Amino acid sequence: MDKWEQIKQYQQAGAYVFMALPNQKHNAVDGGFHNSFDSGDELNTWLIQHPEYQDGNLGIDLSKSNLVVVDIDKHKHNGMKSCSEVNKLDYFYSVT
Repeated sequence: MDKWEQIKQYQQAGAYVFMALPNQKHNAVDGGFHNSFDSGDELNTWLIQHPEYQDGNLGIDLSKSNLVVVDIDKHKHNGMKSCSEVNKLDYFYSVT
């Protein structure tokens, strides 16, 4: 799947997408990650003005998007094991 197809899918799911510098996680233009868009046309217009981001990474502006993200790492401790232990304590529930 190419980058524009990924962007389209993210935006259809309600995500505001921003472009990060290549091999980076941030947007260095004034406004930072708030340079995010829910329209491919608006993002493309922004990219024309900032061509150094054309081959950059994608990011999602969680302050605008209707999403919740849980970042589970496996650096010093096994995050998946920790989540499994918390789940056994019945902290999580599903909303129907």
